[in-house]
Amino acid sequence: MTNTVTELRAFLLADAGILALVVDRVYSDVLSQGKPSPSIVMTLIDGDSIYSTTGLSGLGRVKVQLDVYADTPGNRYTLAELVRLRMAAYVGIIGAGYAQGIFLDASRDMYDDAAKQYRRSLDFSVWNEETTT
Repeated sequence: MTNTVTELRAFLLADAGILALVVDRVYSDVLSQGKPSPSIVMTLIDGDSIYSTTGLSGLGRVKVQLDVYADTPGNRYTLAELVRLRMAAYVGIIGAGYAQGIFLDASRDMYDDAAKQYRRSLDFSVWNEETTT
């Protein structure tokens, strides 16, 4: 994937259930004060290329954190579950790239005092093809 955050945003919004809840409220890195909920914030945590004894293998891994915000615990759960079902174990085209597999690594619930919203944070590993030249 060439632009992970942009391509994942489009991938999430292509799901009718997610789109119905968030409309276009999928942000990169920061949820600004006063934004309506529910919403999703995506943060690129890290990424690396996988090497073999002959150099680049053509496989890369990107770790992305998706934070789901909602006004109630129930709404948080509903949106987080839609995101989990869309992402987890997906194999296929995302944007201009091809995902070899997406895996949920961790999730945690919390309340965000600054945003006054319930939050679930989901960490995904996205294994993708990458160019070797």
